[in-house]
Amino acid sequence: MKKQKMLPERAADLNDELFWQMLSARSEARENARRLAIAEAKLQLSEAYRREERRAARKELDGMVAFVGVVSCMVVSAVCILAAPIWTAVLPTVGMMAVMRRAGWI
Repeated sequence: MKKQKMLPERAADLNDELFWQMLSARSEARENARRLAIAEAKLQLSEAYRREERRAARKELDGMVAFVGVVSCMVVSAVCILAAPIWTAVLPTVGMMAVMRRAGWI
């Protein structure tokens, strides 16, 4: 088969078509890069919110655990005072104070 020579008009049309295809591809690439950057920013923001929610939930749980610990130490102290000599209530009271100190209440 012989190579066919293109007419100059046809070659110019193909060059224009190729130019517009390349321009369209570049435009799509820029748009995709912009969308990707927006999606990554949203992902980072949602991860930051999630970390903050976890931190708040952990802090709330620590506070609840401290409250239950203090109340239980108070009950044990009261039982020890009523049932035994006063010095047996010292250990639960010290424990209660330690829990309150760890929780940041005192």
